Amino acid sequence: MSHELHMANLAEVASEVEQAVEEKAYTVDLAMDINDDFENPQARALLMRDLVVAAAVAAAGRLGTVECQAINGTGRELRATVGRADRRYRIKRACRIRGELEVRANSDSALVGLEEPEDAVLFGHIEQWVFGWHLDCNERVDEIFVARVLPTPRGATYLQLGPRHTLFKAPPSDTDTTPRFEGGPDEGLPGFDGDADDDLGAGWQ
Repeated sequence: MSHELHMANLAEVASEVEQAVEEKAYTVDLAMDINDDFENPQARALLMRDLVVAAAVAAAGRLGTVECQAINGTGRELRATVGRADRRYRIKRACRIRGELEVRANSDSALVGLEEPEDAVLFGHIEQWVFGWHLDCNERVDEIFVARVLPTPRGATYLQLGPRHTLFKAPPSDTDTTPRFEGGPDEGLPGFDGDADDDLGAGWQ
C-alpha cells in the first residue's frame, strides 16, 4: 500500500472517531449520573477513551485495509503494511503543551527505549507510531494525528515523535463563546495519557 492511500485510510478512521464522540459523548454523562461514585476525572477519562477506541476498532474493521490488535489487555493499536514497513499505531490520548500536541511516556511502555535495527532498510521492519487524539475542554475532538515514535530514553516525560501528520482538525467555532483552555479538564493529570498498557500502569501511581 502506498503512503498516500494509507494516510487516506487513517483519515477515514479519524473522521469516524470524531463523529462517534460527537454523537455519543452524552452517554458518558448518562453513565456518570447512574452512580455518584463514578463522578471523578479518572472514570470520565476512561469512558471517553473507551468511546474513542471502540470507534477506531469499528472503522478499521469496516475498511479492511487497517487491522486492529489488542495490546496488553484493553490497549489497542492499528496495523498496516506500507511499502516494506509494518506500521503499528498505538491509540493514545495526547495533551497540548505550549500549543503542541504531545504524548506522555511511561518507562514500562514498549514504546520507550526503541532502537532501529541495522538491517531495517534491507529487509523491512516494524515501525512504531502513535494514533493521537485530543479533546478540548468541552470534550469534543479537536485534533487527531499520527506520528512515528522516535528513540525515547527511559525516564522521559513525553515520547519523542517525528513529524505529526494531521488526520482531523476541528474548524474554529464562530458561535461558541465558552472560554477555551489548552486541553481538556483532566489534561496534565496522572493517568490520562491513553491506552491501557502504559496508562493504567505507572500513570496511576
